Amino acid sequence: MAPYKLKTPTFSGNVREFQRFYDCFTDILKTHSDCYTVGDKCCLLAETMEDPAAKELVGKFSQGPSGYDTAMEQLRLRYGRASVIYPTYVKELIQRDNYDYTQDSMLRVIDRTRHLLDAMENIKGNTLSQVAVALVVMDFNEELSKEWAKHLGSDDKLQNVDDLMKFITPLSHNLPSKSTSASISEFS
Repeated sequence: MAPYKLKTPTFSGNVREFQRFYDCFTDILKTHSDCYTVGDKCCLLAETMEDPAAKELVGKFSQGPSGYDTAMEQLRLRYGRASVIYPTYVKELIQRDNYDYTQDSMLRVIDRTRHLLDAMENIKGNTLSQVAVALVVMDFNEELSKEWAKHLGSDDKLQNVDDLMKFITPLSHNLPSKSTSASISEFS
């Protein structure tokens, strides 16, 4: 093992925290690069994972001479892409907190909203179309969410409505349908 144990950040699995974790962790290891082998880096990386899914991902990919680089790339693909982070911000933006309509409560809501909008503005390609996509994708069931993730692959591009339609159209013949009369009678 390495000559001394570094104080490293931990990663909880929250996509909003990934970039800060990634930057801090890689900076620490760059500063002390002569002290750690690839195996040491992999062990240290696994120790920083608080999220079981992230820990499992690191374990799968941290073997071999390029294990550390591969594990970090897989973490980045799962937690650090704009196409993953953006829907998280949209979901938080529309989430309604219980507040009591006092001045302090309203100021907290405004501050939270401002923070989320600022974070969203920093993501390249931010448009209303991508907000619409994130709103639709939020309501996907687990199976459809997995298909969407496969569709995205390693592409970091934020998806627009046209991209969403290209994804949904081939799947639409497998989706359950309601007849128009049944839909109308449900609301009568």
